[in-house]
Amino acid sequence: MALTCRYYGISRQVFYRWYRRYQTEGPAMPAKPRAPLRHASTAWAAERAGVNQRTILRYIARGRLTGYRVGPKLIKVDLDEVDALFRPIPAGGSGSDPEALIRCHGWQFRGTPPNRLPADASALSRSRSTRFS
Repeated sequence: MALTCRYYGISRQVFYRWYRRYQTEGPAMPAKPRAPLRHASTAWAAERAGVNQRTILRYIARGRLTGYRVGPKLIKVDLDEVDALFRPIPAGGSGSDPEALIRCHGWQFRGTPPNRLPADASALSRSRSTRFS
């Protein structure tokens, strides 16, 4: 038995747990279902989201993600919340509407953008502030 444990790289406790299960369920033991991974470390969540780990920590500080402290140092996040950070955007192309893209992202546009001039030159003196918010 010790050689078997050493060969498979398992402890004796694991061996006996499997052995008792084999005795009760027989040789055709069904695989035990595992609970899906719900929480992950900030490093793993950052890799999944394609951002830096500091970004995940900033999201936690600003309230965009809920952080769960596990022990004195480890912080975990809910993977469903990380996946919710991804939002679809409208398809681009020659027929896309820039104003729809601005509304999609929740931006607000006021006045004339700094890199564009009004079509009417007399409107230059009447134009308001050229700021984005």
